[in-house]
Amino acid sequence: TNSRVLRSRHWAAHARTILRRFAVAALLALALLLSATPEASGSTVGVPWAGDPLYKEVPGLKKMAWGAKAGVADWTRRFKDNDAALSSLLVMRSRKMTEEDWVELCASLHGNTALKELKASGHALSPTAAAAFGAMLAKNSGLKTLAVGDETFGDAGLSALSQGLGENAALQELELDLKGAGAEGAKALAGALSTNTGLRKLTLARNKLGDAGVVALCEGLASSGRQGLG
Repeated sequence: TNSRVLRSRHWAAHARTILRRFAVAALLALALLLSATPEASGSTVGVPWAGDPLYKEVPGLKKMAWGAKAGVADWTRRFKDNDAALSSLLVMRSRKMTEEDWVELCASLHGNTALKELKASGHALSPTAAAAFGAMLAKNSGLKTLAVGDETFGDAGLSALSQGLGENAALQELELDLKGAGAEGAKALAGALSTNTGLRKLTLARNKLGDAGVVALCEGLASSGRQGLG
């Protein structure tokens, strides 16, 4: 009986060793795969890289910002040129972005009509950066979907964004889940909704708007003459 117990323990230990080795091998394989991405190999992030036929065959393919590359010059140059090939941009959380980067990015979109989707959730935005997004919305006439900010966005960020949203007629979908917004931010957003007639979908999940915030939003929607949002 003792020998059986010893053999069982031996095989259990051996199995754990094998599993650990497989886990290490899987992690190494993942690291090698990531190192082979366009960013790691030195290609420009957010734009097509030479030799990739997918970008030529699928015009609307999403351009993604991988890794920790800094700066936005690779995007802003194309935005200013109104490059039709760059219609969708996802700024991943691992992308290093400064306040100056956000301001430069937004400024390049003032006259752009090619970009239809901009998703940059998960990034902390300063009041200046949030105001830059608001100013962009006041000028831009092409963007259809926008998602920005993280849980620190708060009432100040939502208020800054709302100033431009009220003057925008192109945006159709605004994603504001988990932005740390409360009643004051909701009231500012309600003011924008009262004059904005283009928005079709608004998400505000996981924000503590309170009764006052919800009431304000309903009144803003009612004053715009719309039946509601998706």
